[in-house]
Amino acid sequence: MKRTWIPNALTLGNLFFGCVALVAASAQDIQGATLAIGIALALDVLDGWAARKLGVTGPLGAQLDSLADAVTFGVAPAFLLFHLWISPTLHPSLAQEDLSHGWQLWSKAVGIFVFSIALSSVYRLAKFTIDTRQKTSFIGLPTPANALWVLGYSWGLTEGTLPVWAAHPLSLTLFIALSSYAMNAPWPLFAFKSFPKGWWGNRFRLLLAVLSAFFLAFYGMTAWLIVVPLYIVCSLLENRFHEVSRRD
Repeated sequence: MKRTWIPNALTLGNLFFGCVALVAASAQDIQGATLAIGIALALDVLDGWAARKLGVTGPLGAQLDSLADAVTFGVAPAFLLFHLWISPTLHPSLAQEDLSHGWQLWSKAVGIFVFSIALSSVYRLAKFTIDTRQKTSFIGLPTPANALWVLGYSWGLTEGTLPVWAAHPLSLTLFIALSSYAMNAPWPLFAFKSFPKGWWGNRFRLLLAVLSAFFLAFYGMTAWLIVVPLYIVCSLLENRFHEVSRRD
């Protein structure tokens, strides 16, 4: 009897906590939403590991995984950022009567634009499911990594650790555009399913690990705003140097 129910149950657990994250986001509970997405991320890693260990990978599991990820790492982070942005407590500019009507209208429009992150996540996941090139690495930013990037921005807004200009509608617009593009960009990014040979081949991954630990220790969840771009840069450097070594 195939034990497909084990990885599928983990995937559905991912979806369950994605739904919990949505509930927390609607209440502007960033801690609850972050915890739920974090648990879902752990389950997302475990379901793939369990499927490979048990030898029960298949199209059903792949479809379930994409559907769960669409909610947990696409809709939920966008929903959280939307609610934080429109909150008069966390983003006072939307509630200040002395601001021009045009400014407030722009801010509200940017809030709606946040959902392009969810749309781009779903589009990326649909491509990922049928793209045979992404079995051991990624092309474009994975949706879980992008969810962490969005969480980093959300925590920065909530805790006030970002500079004042980061709460400007133009800044959020640029962040949304970068996030949406990064997930579908033609960038070769490494996954942690396979590793190059030797420590020298893994030097950029080790650099990422050390810098990530440093930034997370000092800046908490906001550090994901730095860590995710670092992941992209280290991946591109690793791919570039591997191409040079292959030509040599």
